[in-house]
Amino acid sequence: MNKFAPGVLLNSMIPSFSKLPKEKVLPLISGEDRRQFKNMIDRQRSGHGFLIDLEQSRHDLTSELASIRCPALIMHSIHDASVPLEHARHAHRTIPNARLCELDSWGHLIWLGAGTDVMCGQLLSFLDDVIERERR
Repeated sequence: MNKFAPGVLLNSMIPSFSKLPKEKVLPLISGEDRRQFKNMIDRQRSGHGFLIDLEQSRHDLTSELASIRCPALIMHSIHDASVPLEHARHAHRTIPNARLCELDSWGHLIWLGAGTDVMCGQLLSFLDDVIERERR
């Protein structure tokens, strides 16, 4: 489907990525975003990573999250239909000194669509802060 009708595939997958209606999401996604989406789907053929995600979701990983000692940035769209926002909030509460950025982006794929400039700005700010702390 991705090879012959990538737009149809994207349209059909929007409800699994976003709580927003398709009519609001589609204008936010540029031609370049569509190309990146197609490339992402082309790279995800093994299913192995997806199976790992399913396995991990069966376990309470709170103790593992609490053991993280490195700087952690948690980015999550408030419109994500794939992963509940509470997961990001739980990680933020549990990981010591984590930073949470709740993004008003269209959905799960926060690197695509309108609002990526905000996401990138938050990411770069976090990295600058980490570098600055390391210099001290």
